[in-house]
Amino acid sequence: MPEPHSGNSPMLVDPASEIMALSNYGDAKNIVIVGCDLEGVLDEQAMSLALAKALESFPVLLCSVKETRLKGRPCFMWVPDPDHGGQLQVADFETLDGSLSFQDSLLRNLAGSLGKDWDLIKSAPTEFRLFRHARNRHSFFLLVHHAASDIWTGTGFLRELLANYHRIMTGRPPQWAEEGAHTSAMKTSVVTPGKQNWSGMRLMARHALNCFMDKPTFPRGTGDPDKDGEYYVKTVLTAEETNAIREAGAKAQAAFVDILVWGVNMAVDKWNADLNIRPGTINVSVSVQMRGRYGELDAPMGSSAIVLRFPPTRRTDPAALMGVITDNRAKQLRDLADVKALQAAEKMCGAVGCLPLSTRRRLIHGLCQGRNRPILVGSLGVLWPKVENGRFSGDSYLTRAGGLEVTEAHVKGYALAVRNPLRLLAHTFNGKLNLLLWVCRGHFTRAEATRFLNLFVQVLRENPFAGSH
Repeated sequence: MPEPHSGNSPMLVDPASEIMALSNYGDAKNIVIVGCDLEGVLDEQAMSLALAKALESFPVLLCSVKETRLKGRPCFMWVPDPDHGGQLQVADFETLDGSLSFQDSLLRNLAGSLGKDWDLIKSAPTEFRLFRHARNRHSFFLLVHHAASDIWTGTGFLRELLANYHRIMTGRPPQWAEEGAHTSAMKTSVVTPGKQNWSGMRLMARHALNCFMDKPTFPRGTGDPDKDGEYYVKTVLTAEETNAIREAGAKAQAAFVDILVWGVNMAVDKWNADLNIRPGTINVSVSVQMRGRYGELDAPMGSSAIVLRFPPTRRTDPAALMGVITDNRAKQLRDLADVKALQAAEKMCGAVGCLPLSTRRRLIHGLCQGRNRPILVGSLGVLWPKVENGRFSGDSYLTRAGGLEVTEAHVKGYALAVRNPLRLLAHTFNGKLNLLLWVCRGHFTRAEATRFLNLFVQVLRENPFAGSH
């Protein structure tokens, strides 16, 4: 799989990235954070050299965007930022409060970085952070604007970084380099869609309007609507628990992302039932990796989404619900809803291109901030999956590099312009399912966020969907 903009391809900003860049307005920053924990004796100079080498394959990470005109039409181009040298920033990880989770401690240590101006039109704000926890324990984090990278691209960058570090330390490529450049086992079929016409645009607009007018159901919380910011609650299941859930899904002929969507529906209903709240329609937005699916796409933010609607009448039988989810998701992908969403973004950019830049930014930001956003489920599949007998396994190949052990992977977003009240990000690393619940402070308290994630895990462990097909 070629890395985005790794050769001499034009540095034209794709429409989805353009919308992300323009939506930085108000308190939106659109930051993606991808990292990993490393155990062993780390050579900081070698890591700096590995970073410089990795950036040769990902030059867009050191670029800002600049408006120009191409064939008489306004567009944005990636432009190298002369003031960004791609330096590795090294610091001790400060544990200011022993009662804080790692997620909260990380945000405190990154407070200065997260609080700066992340306007991609002004500069390239990307940061590369290496934290020392102890002499033999470090964490590396990439902080990057969402227009310049999604999480899938970020995990590809980590792979390149650690492969280069291994070469520098040992003089040879890592054994897992033979596994290929697969960063995730989350794959869909390749498509070659035709151009989106205005009739198709109207159908998409009607679907979006239906979702907008739905007044969907969420798990009721007691967060303060006047509070900004987000909570992150994470749990990691054991390999045995992960395998049990995966095997139950296989019996139901369900993909892992279907299991997550099912769990969200069940957890919302159980949560609200305890509060004597009647079931309503649940809308779930599912992230889709487009690189390797949409052949024309070669962009740093190679992801899209589909929206699935679940009225209460479809959720009365937990086992039957799994069939509804798999059929619904398959139909959306057959109808190319994810591809059409990217085509709609291109139409939108063209439609507002004649407006002044400041007006476009307010307009795009307002659209991203629209009410009734669905619950987001982002499934990254297995990170850096091993291939066994020609098929992806549940184990990860990237567990060692240059004498270091990769013990955990971290992925999250921060202050995104699209305000989903709840986001569930899931990935499997080295056989263990990692679940990150990311919620708005205005929706849940921290205690409620923790309880909801525990409830979600509980319904997954119960597996009542097995044998639903």
